[in-house]
Amino acid sequence: MSNLAVFRTAMEALRHLRDPIPPWQDVLVGAKELVGADAATLVMFNGKQDLLLMQQCGVDESAERDYLDHYCHDDTLAKAALASPVGECWDTQCLSALPGADREPFLRDFLPRHRMRQITAYVVLGESNRRAAIGFQRMTPVDNAGAKMMRGRAGVFMRALTQAVAARERAARLRLEALDLTLGSLGEAAFLVTPTGKIVRFSTAALEMLRTARMLASAEFELTHPHQALAQGIRRAIARAHVTGEPVTFAVPTSWGEGLRLDIVPAPGAFVLAAEPTLFVRIRRNSAFSVPGLDDISAFFGLTPAEAKVLVALVTGHSPAEYALAAGLATNTVRNHIASLMRKMGCNRQSELVRLGTSLF
Repeated sequence: MSNLAVFRTAMEALRHLRDPIPPWQDVLVGAKELVGADAATLVMFNGKQDLLLMQQCGVDESAERDYLDHYCHDDTLAKAALASPVGECWDTQCLSALPGADREPFLRDFLPRHRMRQITAYVVLGESNRRAAIGFQRMTPVDNAGAKMMRGRAGVFMRALTQAVAARERAARLRLEALDLTLGSLGEAAFLVTPTGKIVRFSTAALEMLRTARMLASAEFELTHPHQALAQGIRRAIARAHVTGEPVTFAVPTSWGEGLRLDIVPAPGAFVLAAEPTLFVRIRRNSAFSVPGLDDISAFFGLTPAEAKVLVALVTGHSPAEYALAAGLATNTVRNHIASLMRKMGCNRQSELVRLGTSLF
């Protein structure tokens, strides 16, 4: 395929980078061909250089596995890129000439082992807690690879890639802000988090709710809790949603009868850059003292007002005798109401009645 045809195909892939599921594989293939590399890799790290995402084309399977298992935390290019602005290039040829380079496992061991004579990385995302770059691997090194990559059609493509990534990130941010405005009217909020509990994106309302509940680590935007059992429970809930792909709910008490409920699901593709594992979390206040209106309960279960009052009493923890005394009714009258509730709600035990009744609370 001619260079012009490769350029047109690569630019067409960029036009779809804002799709819910962006064609990153096509983008990487086009970038590799335009730059003239043997392989191309999209990687994303957080501020501590934990690998969030790796997507590649042309990389040997053993090299990919070795990188993931042993060398991603020692990636010398990633260390350099963590403090770099979008659009900056880094090259192993230059880094290898710096003092102390012979002590870097990535340069000293990983590259020679997998016959990578040169990697040139181009930073495409520069957030404080998310840094992404495309790395181009070569078996035959090229002088001034970073400068040459930014010339001609390859340079046009790389600059367009930067703009496309920025547009996708901007669209994702606006989606979350619009959703948060809607949730805010209900006293709720939303945020995005990694499977390890690092918060990726959040609203002011979400941040305030988490801080009030003491659910943020002091130095990092990371979910936690002063009580170890709750901190572990939060992490398990996030991990379970990530592994199963199913919604998970976790409640965190904030005071007696009050708490926050976290509804956790895998984030839709429109909220992430590529396929990085990210969870969407809706956070809302729960209160044992918030009781739906009797009309709502009556309509939902098809109850009389008297039966609805009995159901509320049971769900809020009162015994039939306690409610009878408080309402000035005979205990048998209350028990007759309970029998009617069981028939109408399809329950065989009072405990089932209470469990079903809590669905509205």
